[in-house]
Amino acid sequence: MNKFVENDVPREITNDIKGVIKGVWPTWKKVPNDIKDLLWENFKLRYNWDNFTDREMKKVWNENSSERYRASIHLAKKAALSSAQEDLGRKPDILDMIGRGPDWMEANIWNDLVKIHWNKEDHKIKCEIARKNKMTAKDGSTTKYTGGSISFGAHHERMKKDLGRDVDEFEVFERMHKRKQGTGEFVDNKSARVSSTRPSFNLKSWCDVVGEPCKGRVYGFGRNQHFRRSYNGSSNEMYSHEKNKELSQEIEDMRVISKRMEEEITESKNKLELVIKENRQREEQLIKEGRQREENLKEMVRKMIQEAGYTNHLYPGGSGPRERHDKRNKD
Repeated sequence: MNKFVENDVPREITNDIKGVIKGVWPTWKKVPNDIKDLLWENFKLRYNWDNFTDREMKKVWNENSSERYRASIHLAKKAALSSAQEDLGRKPDILDMIGRGPDWMEANIWNDLVKIHWNKEDHKIKCEIARKNKMTAKDGSTTKYTGGSISFGAHHERMKKDLGRDVDEFEVFERMHKRKQGTGEFVDNKSARVSSTRPSFNLKSWCDVVGEPCKGRVYGFGRNQHFRRSYNGSSNEMYSHEKNKELSQEIEDMRVISKRMEEEITESKNKLELVIKENRQREEQLIKEGRQREENLKEMVRKMIQEAGYTNHLYPGGSGPRERHDKRNKD
C-alpha cells in the first residue's frame, strides 16, 4: 500500500472519517459509497497532486482511508476493553465493551457493532486465528518492529532530512528494526539474520532471504509499492503466486471456522437431545407421582369413611352405618 509521507495527511483523513460515522459499519468496505464520495471530494479540495491522475490518487486515498478506518476501530476497541478491565477487575468479554465507545461515534452505533458484529462467533474465531498467526515464532522469536504507524517512505524522507544526505533502503530497514532509533540491538532474530546476509534490493533477491510475501506484504517493507516495482524479473509470476498463497490461507481459515462451527452445532445438538431426554424423564416422573398421590388420597378417604362409620359405595370395604333396630317395631 502506498502511504502518504506527510503525517498530517493520514491525520486529516482519520478526522474526516470520524466525522461521518453515522451507521453500523464494522469495516471500510461497509461504508456506503455516497459517504466515501463525500470524503473523497473533501480530500480533493484540501490537496493537489501533479504526478498522479485523479484515478491513481483515489486508489491511494482509498487504501489509506481503509487503513485509517481499521486503525481507528482497533484503537477504540482496545480502549474499551482496557476501560472494562479496569472497572470490572477481570478480563473483559466482548459484550463488556457496550457503553464504552469513543466520543466520535454515537453510543447506539457502537453498541450495535459490539452486539451484532464483534460478538459473532465467526468474528471471534477470525480474531483468534489472527492473534495466533501474529504470535507465531519466526527464526526463534516473534516478529517485531520499531517503525510505529509511520510508513517506510516517511521514515526514508525523515532520515534524509535528519542526516542531510540520501539514504539507501537498508539503512531505513535497520532504523525500523533496531532499538534506540536504529543504533541499538535488533528487535528480533529475523531482522538480525536479514542484516547479516544483506540481500540486494530487488524483490526477488530480498524474498529469497526473508521469505515470500504474505497477504500482499513483504517483510521489512509492508505493502511498499515502489519496492515491489523494483523487481525486474517475472513480477507477474510472483504476483500470481502471492495471490494463490493468500487465497490458500483464506480457504484454510474458512476451513478452521467451518470445523469450529460444525463442532459447536454438534455440541448444541447433543445438549438439546439431553434436555429433551431429561424433560421426558421428568414428565414421566411427574405422571408417576401424580398417580401415587391419587392412590394415597383414595386410601386416606377410605380410612376416614371407615372411622366415620358410613358405607362407602365408591370405596368397597368401607363399613356403612349400623342398622338401628327399633325393638318396639320388632316386637
